[in-house]
Amino acid sequence: MPIEGGLPARHTFEGERATMVGWTPDGRVLYSTGHHSTLSNIQLGAIDLKTGQSALLPLSQANDGAYDVAGKTLFFTRLPFQGSHTKRYRGGTAQNLWKYVEGQAEATPLTADFPGTSKTPLWWKDRIYFVSDRDGTMNLWSRRPGTSACAIVRPSFCRMGSPFWLTSTKPENWNSARYRPTAWGKSKP
Repeated sequence: MPIEGGLPARHTFEGERATMVGWTPDGRVLYSTGHHSTLSNIQLGAIDLKTGQSALLPLSQANDGAYDVAGKTLFFTRLPFQGSHTKRYRGGTAQNLWKYVEGQAEATPLTADFPGTSKTPLWWKDRIYFVSDRDGTMNLWSRRPGTSACAIVRPSFCRMGSPFWLTSTKPENWNSARYRPTAWGKSKP
């Protein structure tokens, strides 16, 4: 739907659910779809809103993703949400972060050191931010690419002007931080 108002326009015609997950560095919409897989796998595609051309990313399983500022590295989860809000879930469908660098033959696991959930990646200021229950409760975490050290994002960081904000002013609810989907600290079209 145009920001000025008017009628919405349909951009995918795959006959399946297509969920917007972000933007590519060149301004295309990054979306997840199960249409092109023979199994119950989800894949990421990108669609140019001006031309209508869409293309799948070269990953057989990818559900949610965010690019780094250079646009050459995609951080993503292979599996979709498994349908349960079980705390500290450690099963075979737990979401984990992966990294795919353009031109490489394979993606590599980024959070393989933790068997629980790590999801919803966002690149901001040379760090990858994500939601994880590695401390027992879903919280906002971050790490620098190339390192294995993860740091919890403290509530004092979550204020206006950052891409994160708190959904509550009560400390007992600070584990429910949300983020604005504005990659690289600036709004996209």
